[in-house]
Amino acid sequence: MTSTAKNRVPVMLYRQLLGWCRKYQEVPFNPLPPVTLEPPLVSASSLRRLCQMRAILSNNKINDHAASEFGGNRHHPAYYALYGETVSVSSGLITFPEITSASQLRAIIRSVYWLNNHSSDSTEDVTAEGRTKDQISLAFDALRSVNQLSSSELDSRQRKRDLTIKVRRRESSLPNAKFHVGQIVKQRRKGWRGAVVGWTVDEGKNEKKHKRLSSLTTKQYTLSAPNSETATESPKSRSIKYTILVDMNDSSLLHESKTVNLEAEEDLISVDNPHLQRIHNHLVKQYFDRFHRSHFVPNRLLSFTYPLDDYSSEFESENLPELAQASAAIVRDSLRIIESIISIISDHIGDDEEYDELALLSTLLIDLKRNTAAIEDTSDENEAAMLAIKWMYSFHVRVTAMQWARRVNKRVKPKIEYSLGQIVRHKLYGFRGVIVGFDEKPRIDVSNWDGLQGVEDASEKPFYHIRPDINDCTKAFGGPRDFRYCCEDNLEFISSYTGGPLELATDLNEAEWRWDPATASYTPSQELKFMFAEEDRDNLAFVVGKISDVMAEFLLQVRDGGESNDQTFSLDDLFVQLQKGADNLDDATLTQDLIKEIWKESSDRRLRRVLDKGVAALLEGKNATAMAIFNEILEQDATYHEAWNKLATVQWMLGHAAQSRGSAMQSLRHSGDSNFQALAGLGLADMEDGNFEEAAEKFQRCLEMNPWSMVSARLAVCLDKRDPEKSDR
Repeated sequence: MTSTAKNRVPVMLYRQLLGWCRKYQEVPFNPLPPVTLEPPLVSASSLRRLCQMRAILSNNKINDHAASEFGGNRHHPAYYALYGETVSVSSGLITFPEITSASQLRAIIRSVYWLNNHSSDSTEDVTAEGRTKDQISLAFDALRSVNQLSSSELDSRQRKRDLTIKVRRRESSLPNAKFHVGQIVKQRRKGWRGAVVGWTVDEGKNEKKHKRLSSLTTKQYTLSAPNSETATESPKSRSIKYTILVDMNDSSLLHESKTVNLEAEEDLISVDNPHLQRIHNHLVKQYFDRFHRSHFVPNRLLSFTYPLDDYSSEFESENLPELAQASAAIVRDSLRIIESIISIISDHIGDDEEYDELALLSTLLIDLKRNTAAIEDTSDENEAAMLAIKWMYSFHVRVTAMQWARRVNKRVKPKIEYSLGQIVRHKLYGFRGVIVGFDEKPRIDVSNWDGLQGVEDASEKPFYHIRPDINDCTKAFGGPRDFRYCCEDNLEFISSYTGGPLELATDLNEAEWRWDPATASYTPSQELKFMFAEEDRDNLAFVVGKISDVMAEFLLQVRDGGESNDQTFSLDDLFVQLQKGADNLDDATLTQDLIKEIWKESSDRRLRRVLDKGVAALLEGKNATAMAIFNEILEQDATYHEAWNKLATVQWMLGHAAQSRGSAMQSLRHSGDSNFQALAGLGLADMEDGNFEEAAEKFQRCLEMNPWSMVSARLAVCLDKRDPEKSDR
């Protein structure tokens, strides 16, 4: 298309945008949000044609070449819009996914320009003044946005990259940077550890300050003689300063209250002890892709900015046959148990005429099939194993929590006056709210609450979890409230309520709650009804119980080493995954949490339920009750090592240090020395007694089993206390 007077401006803007993309094609940036366009910003007729072509290609499973009218090659401007799997197109709308690179942005710009300048629909006036102005405005907005991106982020990133390359190559008399991005270091004086997330050259302070002259431009001028010694700063005054992500456990233990800190090079030393190199900081995932061997691997932004800090020579895939074998076993057997549970659910919902009444089973079935597809579609065996572990943990905890909550609430339900989803009003303060949960008695101390002064024995009355109307709260309290915990005696049901949904500070989860205008109340999901014993279908409880039993039996087989004929993977496989496959804190946490859940299992299902009761008492601060429950369990099964571990915990909290130590040793013995929680507890006891040598030994054993354990912070302290001069960091 020639550049005539009527399209000179669009062409100019198009070329400038493409020029920007070429200039910054090698510079990475943080993802930009998705872009959605609709007419008149994009041609309606072109959108219709594009939608038709994508439908044809999809129906014919064509994904490697374009139709003849679209150019038939990858260089055609509309190729991305036509074949992009993450591009969503309808007859009146096109949405491009989040933008992660200049090359992707270039593909979007070319697609949009082509759509707006390639319309064969004679009924559409492609030169209409109004539409052209809108499209030109879109181009101006795009150009303004990318220039802002380059000035605020990309230019400085490129300059930083150039500087770090010069430093690594020892150019321009720049100081050498001793530490690398991703390396683990320790603050010499304060003792905390951290991961290097960046470094820069600190120019130091000049002995003589230059007087600055301002100008009408952004350029700055200085007054100094051409040969003045102070015109150029002495290289000797330059030094390297590092930005450090501080280990949060170190920060807490050492009372530093730091998350990120800027440190001079002379104040840092390298951490070479492998037990101390996995840093816990919630910002790690923003800057690093994973942990590898002895350091964190920089993400694409850091790798670009610090290219010569890259550890790429060490990133070659390692041959870990033990990990490969463990991952394959975990994937194989998790898919097998998922298939078994799918079969159980399908047998029941397939024969039940009242399908809607079994919506919970349908929800579970969808979740199981989605996880099966995710695991099977993952080509990397280790990643697939982590997905399987995530499913096993989340599904087991979900089903166990459902059954536990149902047992508790079924017992207390006769004492509860109001139901989930009902709209109630507070008698004293007048605010309305929706009931989202209830307790037989308050779970916290309410003896000094102002609103309960007129309620007799409030600590023995049912309490409700209320999501209040924000307008009512503003009138009652002077501002909105997200949550209220109210005694039943202070509530009244609004039987005459005819209004719509309440205005809540935070919307209720749409998957769990639905507003029912017919009853002027919120309808909870069947899962919530099941948990709060407001669902009375016996067949539903039977199926959930059967699923729970099958899952528990599977985890017992894992715990006992895969002794069944099915050759179930063993607990050892999970430890291999934890030690060699989990390369980030999230994956490690999931794996260790699944191991803990397996330890809780017992061949006696009743004892497992009693253990849950003891844990609940412990979490509610009822330590004496919890201790009695754990002792009761151990009288019936003295080999239940997780009961010993929980008993050791509550004994420690009650100040019975010697007894706690003995219980922890029993837990360790009956677990085959694998219960890293018990080992950590023994190390903590030694540390409290000042036996730093013994504590360090136990913490190191714990970290050998669970490299991501939080006891690394205590190990660091013990090593410093044991031998401040020689301890290896």
